[in-house]
Amino acid sequence: LLLSFNNVPQLDTPFHLLSPNLSLLLLTTKNLPFFRMTASTPNNEHPATPLNSSHDRGGIHLPGMPATTLAVPDLSHRSDAANPSPRANAPPPIVGSHSIDNPLPHVLPEGENAAPLEVIGSTASDKLVIIMVGLPATGKTHIAKRICRFLSFFHDIPSQIFNVGDYRRQLVGAQQPAEFYNPLNEEGQAARNMACDAALSDLMEYIQQEGVRVAAFDATNSTFDRRQYILSKLRLANIRVKKMFVESVCDQEELLEENIRKVKLSTPDYKDMDEQQAMEDFHKRRANYSSVYEPVSEKDGPFVKIINSKQFIVNAIRGYLPLKVV
Repeated sequence: LLLSFNNVPQLDTPFHLLSPNLSLLLLTTKNLPFFRMTASTPNNEHPATPLNSSHDRGGIHLPGMPATTLAVPDLSHRSDAANPSPRANAPPPIVGSHSIDNPLPHVLPEGENAAPLEVIGSTASDKLVIIMVGLPATGKTHIAKRICRFLSFFHDIPSQIFNVGDYRRQLVGAQQPAEFYNPLNEEGQAARNMACDAALSDLMEYIQQEGVRVAAFDATNSTFDRRQYILSKLRLANIRVKKMFVESVCDQEELLEENIRKVKLSTPDYKDMDEQQAMEDFHKRRANYSSVYEPVSEKDGPFVKIINSKQFIVNAIRGYLPLKVV
């Protein structure tokens, strides 16, 4: 595009109406024979070199304006002996308001006037545990994966998901009937508590490793007591870590049915099972969790509530990593 201006007798578009990117490209073509630039100089202290006449081959014509000068900052200090720049003999730019050398930002130490983490990045002490909350088939695992992939890819922060369902399958097997999840089933409750503790133990071992890292505890965590139990375990381990809840709520029947058919029926829990039978069993399992479910509230602490993947409620979120999650 730039070279084609050599074959155009005039450019009829006013220079100030060109797009910023094209204008910048034009400004950097100082070695082309039809275009000359000079450094920006105040008070005409060093007169600028005039542009070629619009009647000359390759000249630039500004409608309604006489031939003038183009003053731009010094964009290059390169010297090219074979193709000397028209600016080779131009005086150096005057340091001041026209200088393009920007000062480096100051990084303040810790304290009241410390630079915000958004400026200087996260610190080595930043650790975050995300505790997922929600009934089955509300997209908890999908949300946890999205969060961890985002933090890992864009911020280079080690992130890992600890799915309690995976631990439960290792302990008692995958295909368990809906009655296994009945809160009145003491044997099933004991097995699920054991899976929870195993996942928590691995999470704490992971989060205590050196450096910034994020762990997502992926389970229903459907009662206030269970959520407090998780927090107490983290406190007893004396781990310096931020904690937040992410609750997913899905009360749209169409969306819920789609989630069940596309996601839940493809899990090991319902492998090789008749679809209709699997749907009935899953709804019974969900009803068992729903009978004791307690939504997150202000008494839980910092949380983000996601409703039908469209509405977001944010409570008491503070800190660099929690805000990145939001």
